[in-house]
Amino acid sequence: LPQLIPLARKRNLLEVDHEHLKSLELQDAFFRCLFDPGSGEPDLVITVERTRVLESTIEALKGRRPWELRKRLRVQFTGEEATVDDGGVSRELFMLLAEELQSTVAGFFVPSIEPESLKLIGQLMGLAVYN
Repeated sequence: LPQLIPLARKRNLLEVDHEHLKSLELQDAFFRCLFDPGSGEPDLVITVERTRVLESTIEALKGRRPWELRKRLRVQFTGEEATVDDGGVSRELFMLLAEELQSTVAGFFVPSIEPESLKLIGQLMGLAVYN
């Protein structure tokens, strides 16, 4: 049956499904904020230092619960004017993270790396795909 549905159509269906799931997660986060005051904002807001992109991003994500990572990501760079993040700032963060990961890739994929670091790198990649 894979031949019955063209690849482009499958891609569109997956995109629609992904957007639907994201809207459900946003709705869930909104209601969690209304009824659970300790749950924080409906968006996942992180503040990152440009001089320490990888380290400060990992610090901002460390200890987050899985449902928090499914919130819409909003990024603020330290010391920069607060603007609305319509995806451009998040995109810039992921580009900077990709550059830094590539420059230090040898240090990340060696047997001595801590499992916690690998988990955080996986979370970063998941956030990039999700957002």
